[in-house]
Amino acid sequence: MAYQSINPFTNQVEKTFENTTDKELEQTLTTAHQLYRGL
Repeated sequence: MAYQSINPFTNQVEKTFENTTDKELEQTLTTAHQLYRGL
């Protein structure tokens, strides 16, 4: 099931996000950390 970001002032959906797996999340965090460290 997806989740949504809703603008509280307009009550409109700004973006819908699909769920991610643990493996996808771990890869994203690893990549972000490497980029932060400049590797």
